[in-house]
Amino acid sequence: MAEPVAMVVRASGEVVRITPDGERMPLERRDTLNTGDRIETGEQARVTLKFADEGLVELGTGSRFVIQQYRSETDSDEDPNVLLELIEGRLRTVTGALARDPDDYDLKTPLASIGIRGTEFEVWQSAETGTRVRLSQGSVSLADLAGQGDPVILTENNPFGEVRPGAAARFIEEWTGPSMGAFPAELLSIPVPAVLPPLAPPVPAAVPLAADVPATAVADDEEEPDALARFVQAVNQNQWDTARLLADELLDRFEGTPRFDLYYALLLLHENRTQEAIFALERVLAYAPDQHRARLELARAYFANKNLARARTEFERVLATDPPANVRTNIESFLARIDAAEQARNQQFNLYAGLEAGWDSNINDGATLNEELDPNLLNLTALSDASQAIDGSYGRIRFGAQWITPTSLTSGRSFGLQGHSTLYPGNDAYNQTGVNARYLSRKASDELRGHFALSGGYTWIGSEPWQLSLGLGGQVTRPVWGPLWAGVVGQTSIGFAQSGDRPHSITDAGGVVLSAEERQRRHQLTIQYARYQQTGQDDGHLEWQGLSNRYRLNWALPYRLEAQASLRHDWRRFDDNDLLFTESSGSDDLKRRVDNLLQIDLALNWQADTWLQSRTGLRLEWLESNINAYSRDNWVISQTLTVTF
Repeated sequence: MAEPVAMVVRASGEVVRITPDGERMPLERRDTLNTGDRIETGEQARVTLKFADEGLVELGTGSRFVIQQYRSETDSDEDPNVLLELIEGRLRTVTGALARDPDDYDLKTPLASIGIRGTEFEVWQSAETGTRVRLSQGSVSLADLAGQGDPVILTENNPFGEVRPGAAARFIEEWTGPSMGAFPAELLSIPVPAVLPPLAPPVPAAVPLAADVPATAVADDEEEPDALARFVQAVNQNQWDTARLLADELLDRFEGTPRFDLYYALLLLHENRTQEAIFALERVLAYAPDQHRARLELARAYFANKNLARARTEFERVLATDPPANVRTNIESFLARIDAAEQARNQQFNLYAGLEAGWDSNINDGATLNEELDPNLLNLTALSDASQAIDGSYGRIRFGAQWITPTSLTSGRSFGLQGHSTLYPGNDAYNQTGVNARYLSRKASDELRGHFALSGGYTWIGSEPWQLSLGLGGQVTRPVWGPLWAGVVGQTSIGFAQSGDRPHSITDAGGVVLSAEERQRRHQLTIQYARYQQTGQDDGHLEWQGLSNRYRLNWALPYRLEAQASLRHDWRRFDDNDLLFTESSGSDDLKRRVDNLLQIDLALNWQADTWLQSRTGLRLEWLESNINAYSRDNWVISQTLTVTF
């Protein structure tokens, strides 16, 4: 295959490449060109080419251009030679290293031959006006192909010339018609892409990488346009609204230049437009493959786009450069998340066992009173011993199995079966044994997240059967603004009493859920209407309805730590008057019970290894009732170790 001689650094609109054998194909950024290729631009289209000798050529709308010959000093023992042809349209160029000798570099039109002795000029070719040349720097020789006159030399003092049909080359006083202007300084600073022959100086040295250093430019420009400088500053200072406005202004002019592309990619990543960010960062690395900051951002973009294999490759390439310690730590954290995500794609079967030990200040959910009972029909003033809180230590053993069947990276099904036993030394009557089963189906995409759960369990208190329970629940959320998701949540649970002196019960709840993720933190707020009912006669004094609000926080920390916090508040109004307690000591009117429950759960999880997890927990609970016989306090401290096989 022929060695490429040029690469597309910018392209907009309809641009077509026609090979020497007549094959037509769209021309896009990063495409390469060979000798003999022809380029055509449509209406409102432009394309900029970077040649292996550092030369730049930009074609305007409605142009036809051919690379007739391009032979560099490394191609063979022959002399270098470049011959380009503009058949129609507009062209501007900044010549490269091969134009040092005017005899080695030539640009032709259907009417004229332009010998290159300078650095920057513009050509306009049309059937009506002929060939016109506008010089910006250096000098060019302009001659008609018919040989009707001597060539004219355009200089900065006489910068305009033309060749009309049937006439010799001549100077003109002024430039008529539109001009393509000068090349942006950003385009001039682009190093030769690595895929082209090594005729140009090496790419800039890699920028030192540090997590606390603002995004650094691939190439510095002393004459950087003010708008571009403001855009870079806005990105570095996280002024995203300002950066977006400036980016829209600069996009047409600077897209395809490394400095703009790097900062534009950071803006796109902030806007969650990961695929576009990937394109921009790949353009940067095409010109500067050792620019490690751009490669690190590219790895992050691939990770956000769920292309885990490519993200791993780019992260490992940055690691191979021996980055600073803080950057290495962040990369290793990403690689661990990639490992976990790739493992989650495979069907898994796990066995696990856990051991928990702790202290419970209220094993029996008894009342905690420091004063006399509220007025009651039995004239009681104190609780019985059985109704008061009992404290003590406990130990719990858990063992189970889990089957996980992913259907995609973020969706799947799982089934778990668990047995557990809780022992209270010195309070054997409260020992519990149980078995639980749970089926979960979850689905997540950029537009929808949801899960459905079905559960069941059987519990023994002491040696007596206590309850058979069934549960059904689910939630669905959609994005509403930025990282905020909102949706609906609902569940129902049924308890079937396994002893004759206890009623069956059912609890229903439904409401709204809000969730958000940012900087390794996950927030969830649930607001639900809840209702508890029992079977049997005259049970209204034990049945309630009200609001249940819960906030949850999961916070990923360094060293495989995760902090969890949960805050819950329930307001419960009971359906009927209490059967015992009265409004006052001088009244027989029964009091309607109202409870407020406040519960705080705090935990610190440590994933010591893939098979070992530690959890340290603290639970605080207060139930305040307008009937003080039901008020209680409770705190539990626990330590758990879980081993997974």
